[in-house]
This record gives sequence, structure tokens and C-alpha cells, in this order.
Amino acid sequence: MIRFEDCTPEERDRRALDDARRLDAVLAAGVRLERDIEVHRALFARGEDEALSATERTTALHLFDRAVDLSSAANAITRFHMGFVGLDMFDDPVRHGRHFALANRAYFRRLALGMNLCKQTLGKSAFEVLLEEGSPDFGIGPGQWSHFKWNVLHVEHLGRAFAARQHRKLIAELLEDRPARDDVEGLLQKLDDDWTVLRPYLADEAPGLLVRNAFEYLKSAGHALLLPVQTEVAGWLGDTRVYRDGGALISAHQIERACDLSLPGDILFERRNWYLSNIGLPGFWPHAALWLGSPSELGAFLDDDASVRAAYGGSFTEYLRRHCDRAWASYAERDDEGHERRVIEAVSEGVVFATAEHTLHADYAAALRPKRTKLDVARAIEQAFSYWGRPYDFDFDFFSDQSLVCSELVSKSWEPRPGIHGIEFPLESVFGRRTLSPNSMIAHWDASVARDDAALAFAWFLDGRESREDAVWAESSDLRASHRRPKWDLVQA
Repeated sequence: MIRFEDCTPEERDRRALDDARRLDAVLAAGVRLERDIEVHRALFARGEDEALSATERTTALHLFDRAVDLSSAANAITRFHMGFVGLDMFDDPVRHGRHFALANRAYFRRLALGMNLCKQTLGKSAFEVLLEEGSPDFGIGPGQWSHFKWNVLHVEHLGRAFAARQHRKLIAELLEDRPARDDVEGLLQKLDDDWTVLRPYLADEAPGLLVRNAFEYLKSAGHALLLPVQTEVAGWLGDTRVYRDGGALISAHQIERACDLSLPGDILFERRNWYLSNIGLPGFWPHAALWLGSPSELGAFLDDDASVRAAYGGSFTEYLRRHCDRAWASYAERDDEGHERRVIEAVSEGVVFATAEHTLHADYAAALRPKRTKLDVARAIEQAFSYWGRPYDFDFDFFSDQSLVCSELVSKSWEPRPGIHGIEFPLESVFGRRTLSPNSMIAHWDASVARDDAALAFAWFLDGRESREDAVWAESSDLRASHRRPKWDLVQA
């Protein structure tokens, strides 16, 4: 992990600038979660022993999952910038104030979010039991709810929050007449706004919540002040990694081998630890894509197949060149480093062709192989090409083809239709929307392995090991169990 004390002042300055932007993104996601909690206030307005329906249980788990994600991300910012205590406030009040503001902005809002959720659920057995049991589908481990509560409902927070408020006033005095004070004033003003959000909970809710939780806390006094899951977990937007300083667990050599093991039509799954882009996505596996192979590999696999030639009037790749000319041009273009594009995927930029070196630059990756004919593979790939260039579906609307999310691109490419013996993935309901997560696709395959009509077969699995900062080739049984892993799993054996 990158530690504050190991960084130069200039490195901390750059980190502060980046974290200020990332924190804005985290807090914006927190505001959306607060709004969703309010929208579902009827869910929480029930007696202590009232049961929850299946839909209500799913909603509660989804809300808790997002709260854990955001708490984890905010806490990592706090942990790094708490290094401000080692900076002399009199000699360098600008840097001291900057890191102080970032640490406590994240702290205030994480605490307010946690108290809000605890306020809604504490003492209501239907929620307490459900959240304590966890859910493999959401990547929530057993006991995670207890850790979440201990992290929020600790009496230390009352003193710490008010102490931070007083320290903010001292910093403001020290910054007077400092030429760089404007660099910090904006952050301190945002901190004031965050205090406004937190203060009602400290004044009105905290004493009652702490008293109600006191006996449970005393029974579990061995609990340290931990993150809801692990103390070192977080992730950021884009390609910035915080927990592990360096590259992916999967090596370049393993990516080369994965290319050799993959065939056109394979369904890829990948995970990168500690990224904010994982927030709100249920389960261990957050991303899916479709393997094409390079243009020459695609042609070698399909162009000489008799059924494919009969259906497409000759070469399949020539058909794509003629009928999907713009998409083909993008697919055939190498990246800036000369790597060939072998994958089609839906990412924030939209549906794009990507290199294996980019897509598999990850911590975990796997491939499942459709047990279908080469003609079925060609039909699925043709369908995938038709989606090229469409925007990413930030609403996760599976009933629209105008924009697509990653698993939607895969499922709709392989969707059964006239002319293709496809693969049908059952949709699930989240917040009233019918959707499909990559994790549930793995779960669907796991449940079907023993059936005679199983549509997917194991191809390969690269399993990351955080404890050794590498990845190993794993077995089908390991991949089958992976969808039950907690989302924030610090160490894989």
C-alpha cells in the first residue's frame, strides 16, 4: 500500500489533487445512495419483527452493498491523508490543511451515510439477520454487517468529529495571509458542507444509536475500529490503484498464454481489485466481454467452415468487412503499442474493440466456452459487431438496445434467435429493473455444469493472489466457487 510517510511532499501534492476529484465522485455516489434510501423509506417503516418479501430483501442487500463500497472507498482516502498529523501546522499550514480537509471530508460523509443506514435498520430483526448473513450474489460476506455497525456506532466518533471541527477553525487562522491559502479554502468550505450533513446525526441520532448498540458493542469489545470488510480496501475511478502500488496480478506472459487458450465466441470475465468502478456492481465478478481473436485468428477459426461459408456466401471475415465496414476498420486497427484487438466489450466509452493486453491486464480473469457450432459463433460475433459504437448503458436497461452494459453486450450477442442456437441467461430484478450481472452469469454456469444440456464449458481461469501479488492458473472447480467470494477479499490463497 502507498503510505503517506513514504511519499515526497510533491507526490503528496499530486495525490491530494487526484483524491480531491475522486472524493467528489465518491460523495456524489453517496448522495445518490442517500436518495435511494429515501425513495425506499417505506421499506424501512416497519415493526421490529415484520418479515421482508423476496424483492424487499434484494433491495435491502443492494443498498447495503453500495454503502459498504462507498464506505470502503471513503475510508481509504481518510487513512492516507490522516498523515496530516505528522505535518507541522505552523511551518506548513497549507499542506497540513489540505490533507486534513481530505481526510475529514471522507470521514464526515462516510459516518453520516453509515448512521443513516443504521438508523433505518438497527433493532429490526428482518434487516439485522438478513444483512448479517450476507449474500454471495452481492459479494457480501457473513458478519459484514457487524463490522459495519462497529465502524459507525462507536462513541469515539463523537469526540473525533467535534475535535476535527475545532481543528478546522485553527487551520483557518493559520492560513491567513498565506499566499497559497486559496488552494485549501475550497476544500475547507466543502468540509463545512460535509459537517452540515453530519451534524444532525451527531446531535439527534448518535446518542440514541450508541445507547441502543452499547450492549452489543460490549459483547464484541474485541472488535477494532475496522472498515466494514478489510482495512486496506478501496478503488478509484479510471486506472488509479491505491491499495497495491504497481501493475496487475496477471502477468504479460500469462496474458499471452490466455490468448493461445481462447477461441472466438468465448465469454471473458475479469476483475481488477480496488477500483471505484466496482462500486454498486453486485458480486465478485464485475466485468464480462466477448473474445474474438485477432482478425487473422477469427478468419482461421471460421472462414473455412462449410456451414459458415454456406450461410455467409463465402468468407465470414470478408462478410464483416463488407457489411460492417466501419466496425471492421476499428477492429483491424492496432493500438498505439502495436497490439492487435481481440475483444469486444462495453465500457464507459461505449462498445469498443480492445486488445487482450488491455482487457486482461487484471487481477482475475476467466473464459467460458459456449458449447455451440461454429455457425452459432459466427452469428453471435456478427450480432456483437452490430453493437459497435453504441454508448454505455449507465441505466443498466436490458430492454433497450440503444446503449449497452458489459454483460448485456455478451448476453444479447449470444441471445437465442432464428438462425442461432444461443445461450439464455436468466435476468434478475434489482430496484425494479431486469438486469444481469457478470457474477450471476458465472453462478448460472456453475448451476448448470452437471446438466446434459449445459451451454457453457470451462476454458481457463487465472486466479489472483493478493498475498503474493501474482496470479496462478486455476481449475474449473475454483472458478465455479468464485462467484460466492466476498467482493472485497484482501487475500486469495
